[in-house]
Amino acid sequence: MINIQILFSGIIAGIIIFHTSVVAPLVFKKLEAPFISNLLRALFPKFFIMIFALSLANLIMSLISKCCVLNMLFLASSFLALMCYLLIGITNKATDSGDKKKFAVLHRISVISTVIILLINLAVPFIK
Repeated sequence: MINIQILFSGIIAGIIIFHTSVVAPLVFKKLEAPFISNLLRALFPKFFIMIFALSLANLIMSLISKCCVLNMLFLASSFLALMCYLLIGITNKATDSGDKKKFAVLHRISVISTVIILLINLAVPFIK
């Protein structure tokens, strides 16, 4: 089962790295403001749902195999992905209402959470 968990963690890390290194820069470089907003509002829910689903699958597998360390890591990854997903609507409302301070805080939480998710999933192959 650990091989599947490593695969899923690699997919999660790949999704995050691809999104931040290819998708986001390309979107901001090639699209104009209204199109950027529409595209990002369509992408981010799917981004976090995919990460959540894979993290949850890993959590279920680690619960079955009774690996306490992986349980905690996959629980954290699942929780953070779900939290980021739930913050999308609030972040969008802050953007729409022009509340730059609230947007900045919510965006920072989302970015930090995504980095933590990335680090967790990069660590999985090194944990037994």
